[in-house]
Amino acid sequence: MARGDDAPPDEPERHTDGRIIIRLSRRRVEVVDATIAALAEREIFQRGGGLVDIVRDPENGEGGIVLPTGEPRVRVTPYARVFELCMLAARFEAKKSDPEKAIKLDQERAYSWQEVDPPGPVVKTLMERGEWAHIRPLDAMVSWPVLRPDGTVFDGVGYDPATRCYSTAAVELNIPPCITPDHVQRAVALIDDILSDFPFEKPEHKSSFYAALLSVLARPAIRGPVPMVIFDANDRGSGKTLLCDIIGGILTGQRVPRRGVPEKGSEDEWGKLMLGIGIGSYPLVLFDNVTGTLRSATLDMVLTGEVYQGRVLGLNKEMRVPIRTQFLVSCNNAMISSDLVRRSLHSRLVCEAERPEMREGFKYNLPGDVCEPAMRKRLLEAALTILIGYEQAGRPPVKKRPIGSYEAWAERVQSPIIWAGMPDPVETQDELREQASSDDDLRGQFLEAWFSFLGTKPFTIRDALQLAQDET
Repeated sequence: MARGDDAPPDEPERHTDGRIIIRLSRRRVEVVDATIAALAEREIFQRGGGLVDIVRDPENGEGGIVLPTGEPRVRVTPYARVFELCMLAARFEAKKSDPEKAIKLDQERAYSWQEVDPPGPVVKTLMERGEWAHIRPLDAMVSWPVLRPDGTVFDGVGYDPATRCYSTAAVELNIPPCITPDHVQRAVALIDDILSDFPFEKPEHKSSFYAALLSVLARPAIRGPVPMVIFDANDRGSGKTLLCDIIGGILTGQRVPRRGVPEKGSEDEWGKLMLGIGIGSYPLVLFDNVTGTLRSATLDMVLTGEVYQGRVLGLNKEMRVPIRTQFLVSCNNAMISSDLVRRSLHSRLVCEAERPEMREGFKYNLPGDVCEPAMRKRLLEAALTILIGYEQAGRPPVKKRPIGSYEAWAERVQSPIIWAGMPDPVETQDELREQASSDDDLRGQFLEAWFSFLGTKPFTIRDALQLAQDET
């Protein structure tokens, strides 16, 4: 049970099963410190001042056994699970009376170190620490290769300290060690080919698709926020959500999970939504089929910040969670608040067909074709070739439109897109600004008419309408 004489002095004593031995004769603070060090060897992480772990959705196995091998997700680790992980990571021992040892030693009493459960106060104190010196921080959970801050790529399985990402799947990449302009052009041509049947209104609208895809791959290397990308169309069935699913297919081999947006004015619900996204470490979120005008002060704040703070539902505590999410929106004839314009890019489709959903003769069966492992691998290699090629070239300066609050994103995503020969995706903000301005003008006209007719006296909408009818 004891460690060997040649063990390093700072190496903790371990049981034969590999668990760290923690004897409860020390002060509680020392026991808690030792327990945290032991937990660091398990799959538990810290995020936003709380402990989180990774759980997997159930899938049916052989013989009717349900196996936790499905889609992984991040959750706040409950007390019972922390207690269990403490038992798995460490062997807690207390000095207790040992009658057998007493008989063997022919003594009236004898004591020995015996295994006990982790003390409840130790586990509770550990969970309430709020900071854990040995527990690894988690920024995101991915199943695709990601760009590191130094321009290299993490494409393995497990935890990567450089990106603070946990990857659940490896992709064997075949990217040239020295990327040439020809490599980059072939990469762009491959992705363009997949998009060949989509009627982008302008070339820069296609650039916004590239921006969404490359932003997710480069996210760990971007120390700052990233703009939201709005996928918009003039008619239903034109392919706006399909573009989002292509991004999902390239990244994960699956469609992007859909989310709805809270009702207008429900900032409390927006807050709960953002806190859940932050705790779950979701790298990609799609708000699907948004109608009306998209407006949220909470969303505005998240899109230009890096941390969101809120109270955890069901727990009497607040968490400050990093938001490193690429937000996508799909809608028809986009209308967004003026505050969201500078926080967004626009990818618009204009289909002239009377019934776009009835079109036939497409070159690819999407998103299925991009979800196939071989095609997905090629597209990931192509997207990363653009990013890495720009890094290898020394990040040469390009002529681009400034985008305030997103300077780090511009260096890692906007510049590589322009360097690869595509239009600047930030130019798509002009149309969004015109639409938002029109919306604000109408609102301003309404308020001007309201005050000219009713003055500053408070009225309900019903009373105002009745008064207007009486006047006519």
